[in-house]
Amino acid sequence: MTIARQERTSWSKRARDYVKAVEADYVLSHGEEIVIVSLARAITREDALTLAMHGEPLAVANRFGELVNHPHVVELRQVGGLIAKLVGSLRLPEIVEAADGTRTAGRQAQKRTGSRGTYAPAGDATGDVMLRIVGHG
Repeated sequence: MTIARQERTSWSKRARDYVKAVEADYVLSHGEEIVIVSLARAITREDALTLAMHGEPLAVANRFGELVNHPHVVELRQVGGLIAKLVGSLRLPEIVEAADGTRTAGRQAQKRTGSRGTYAPAGDATGDVMLRIVGHG
């Protein structure tokens, strides 16, 4: 799967630059391409909201006259969280560029495979923990 030109032109410059940098360093799987498209769209949304907020107050009066956060501030916070989750879900290792211009993979992204196991209370590794918690064991 390749990302369509029409899709790429709908992104902000910052989103296009980010995707271009990732594609220069990594070969993405189909699943990672889906994530990076969502990430580019989120970055584009963040850029549009940031532009809309330029010169606007951080707080506005609601219909009762109380000062509340500007709706764009709330949306920016939510989009920022989405961007962080999407970047984290890619789990790409950092690329470190040395002084001599060579590039190597730096800190490896944390990888979790499978689900985490269940834990027994300290000192008791027998029986079903959930049954003891609800009083059946």
